[in-house]
Amino acid sequence: MNLGTHYLKSNKFDDALKHLKLGLDDPIFSYDSHNKIGIIMAEKGEYNEAITHFEIAIELIPEISEMYYNLISVYRKIGRYEKAIEYLNKKKNENPKILEIYYQLGYIYLLNEQYSEAIKEAEEILDKDPNDKAKNLIGSIYYFKGSELFFLETTDTNERNENLKNSIECSEKSSKLFKETNNNYMYVQSLNLLGLSYKNLPLGNKKENLSKAISIFKDTLKKLKKNEYPKDYNILSNNISNSKKMLDELEESPKTP
Repeated sequence: MNLGTHYLKSNKFDDALKHLKLGLDDPIFSYDSHNKIGIIMAEKGEYNEAITHFEIAIELIPEISEMYYNLISVYRKIGRYEKAIEYLNKKKNENPKILEIYYQLGYIYLLNEQYSEAIKEAEEILDKDPNDKAKNLIGSIYYFKGSELFFLETTDTNERNENLKNSIECSEKSSKLFKETNNNYMYVQSLNLLGLSYKNLPLGNKKENLSKAISIFKDTLKKLKKNEYPKDYNILSNNISNSKKMLDELEESPKTP
């Protein structure tokens, strides 16, 4: 077993397989052998065989989080999201105390753009064990949902306005969660999305919305070090300049009598 692990770490997969297979019948270490053989099969591109070994490993010792991650990584790689969801829901019913199952379900739902289901899984984690990992997951769900709404194309002005209002709601929630977890990078991304959503609202008080956007961009810029995130620093600086230009044009335009 130790030699198998050594060869695996050295990427000598054939040698690793030879030694790991010796542990498949070991009542104590067989789960670990199956897990590591699954890793090798995934690296070799033999995904179905990798899935088989990971599932056997989970059946033997269902409490180990790493094995769920390994299995679902393969399902994600080959795009079998529905199969992954089906498997994880089955395991969640069998082992409701294993939080990694909820995390993996949340990530799969997020990747599949099933945002409501993803949020439900993450909130179940928070109910069982409030922690930053779950908050970051929910924050990510809200952020990507808000981004999708922001970029959703439509020629209907009312629909566009509603999408951006919902994007504002999502980015407010995500920025709050990322602030709580000190996830500064995603906090900044969420605030930038919030500012952009206000900036692009087609209806309502345009001057007020632009002023709100400029305030958000400026506050966000203060949280950044130029040499730490130069690309984001420049994006925010440009957003401020563009928003100010739009606001100036509005204030200079003649009022309709």
